[in-house]
Amino acid sequence: MAADILRSPNLRYLPVNNLKIDQSFVRDMLDDDEDCALVEGIMQMARIFKREVIAEGMETAAHGALLLKLGCDMAQVTVSPADAR
Repeated sequence: MAADILRSPNLRYLPVNNLKIDQSFVRDMLDDDEDCALVEGIMQMARIFKREVIAEGMETAAHGALLLKLGCDMAQVTVSPADAR
């Protein structure tokens, strides 16, 4: 399904204001060059289509620093139930 959407010439017309990057990519982007490249590519695509980016699963200050450097608009922080107390 996602591959079909990305191949579609109508990608730019999708009725969305932002793109959310899954936490599995964000979580591993510090240690996995492919995940980092994917995160960066999604952000570049979002800029081209004038969409905001939400990175899901920011866990550390290092994640936040890299997301800011890459131009991320927003991030959702991951909080474990133990941290919420």
